[in-house]
Amino acid sequence: MQNLALPHVLFIPSWYPTSHNDLRGIFFQQEISALHEVGVHVGVIYPDLRRWRELNAGALKANHFQCTYEVERGIPTFRIHAWNPLGRRLRVWLWTRLASKLAQKYIAEFGKPDLIHAYSTLWAGIAAERISQAHHLPYILSEHSSSFARHIMATWERTMVKSSLRNASRITAVSSSLIKYLKPYVGNRPIHIIPNMVDTEFFTPPQSPNTRGFRFVSIAMLNANKGIDVLLRAFAMAFKGKNAVTLEIGGTGAELQPLKQLTRDLGIAPQVTFLGALNREQVREALWHANAFVLPSYVETFGIAIIEAMATGLPVIVTRCGGPEDFVTPEVGFLVPPGDVKTLAETLSTMVIRQSQFAHRAFKIRALIKQRFGKDVIVKQLLESYSTILGQGKLL
Repeated sequence: MQNLALPHVLFIPSWYPTSHNDLRGIFFQQEISALHEVGVHVGVIYPDLRRWRELNAGALKANHFQCTYEVERGIPTFRIHAWNPLGRRLRVWLWTRLASKLAQKYIAEFGKPDLIHAYSTLWAGIAAERISQAHHLPYILSEHSSSFARHIMATWERTMVKSSLRNASRITAVSSSLIKYLKPYVGNRPIHIIPNMVDTEFFTPPQSPNTRGFRFVSIAMLNANKGIDVLLRAFAMAFKGKNAVTLEIGGTGAELQPLKQLTRDLGIAPQVTFLGALNREQVREALWHANAFVLPSYVETFGIAIIEAMATGLPVIVTRCGGPEDFVTPEVGFLVPPGDVKTLAETLSTMVIRQSQFAHRAFKIRALIKQRFGKDVIVKQLLESYSTILGQGKLL
């Protein structure tokens, strides 16, 4: 096939890094940056709706429904800085209205793109459908949301989601498990897997692996879905009083204080360290200091934290919760049932026993991740999707 000009793509992410949360949706930003690096003309629009509980004088000054434009990592980015209205129906109405306004501003400045790429139906996909109709543009919808697996959408939401998915020129999902949950919404339409990308140039093996005892690490938003309470109970069952084995937990959230209390109740507080909110460099540092990564979630559509850990060479223990089942094999770690304290405790013990075996597999674990989720691999899959939508030949 002949090589053709790279497309002009306008991205609409459902969540995205902000000044008040620079890690939220960072994987979307990294993917768009990777496309920019190979010459794709990219742009981003994002309605930044903050929660009312974050309201204070400083936040109101920073978010007063103003529109801003900046070039972020080489990406032209338009934002509206606003506040979430009360009520979910009103929220989706406002989000899509603001996204449409941003699209008009973007087109006035940079011209009409060749296509729109929306990340997750709620609410970028809904907005993409409306912008597509207004400007006669095709759109690709990449689904990432766990809302489908968790069955938490209202009837009126499901109707909008179904319309957005069925009118997309192409639908992708990050895992085979997510496809299963999307099927009722799309009928006989095909859904293509394009997984998340990992930055293997950033997440690299440590210069000197930890050899002092054995350290587990878990990095997640601390909410009930992540199952960190299960991890703490399993850790206590396996290692209480064995001070050579420790656990670090990175992240923050509503469960932080209850989890800290649980470590005291279980008598493992001296062996468990809560690292708090971490930036990317701190995440990498925590991974470098560990011997294994653990994430006992109840639902994961993919598991970016898992592949970041594996990119540094760490073996993993995760649950059969969806996305991880696509790439976690006995060669790289263990899959356990969600919520099963006893099995997780036994598996944690097995990981310590097999420490030397997995340490020797570190570079193989990293190589497997790079082959499946490296930047070049994902960029190629995205370009193939764009060329299919636009009816072009090979884009690179």
